[in-house]
Amino acid sequence: MLEVLAGIACLLLAGYQLFTAYKLFDNRKKHGNKNTSPFLLNSLWSGALIGIILLSVGTGLIVNIFKKLVLFNAQ
Repeated sequence: MLEVLAGIACLLLAGYQLFTAYKLFDNRKKHGNKNTSPFLLNSLWSGALIGIILLSVGTGLIVNIFKKLVLFNAQ
C-alpha cells in the first residue's frame, strides 16, 4: 500500500515537472531575446529528464516491478 502511495506521489511530481519544463520552453520561445541565458537548454533538458525518471519510478512502484529485484527482496 505504501508503494502505491509513493508511486502516485512520484507520478504527480513527474506531471508537475514536465508541465513546468514545457511552460518554460513555451514562454522562452515566445518571449526569448538576446538576454536569454545560454544555460536555459540545460535546465530544460534536466527538468524533462527528471520528469521522465519520476514517471518511470512512479509507474514501477505502482505495478510493483521493484519487488522482483534482489535488493528489495526482504526475506
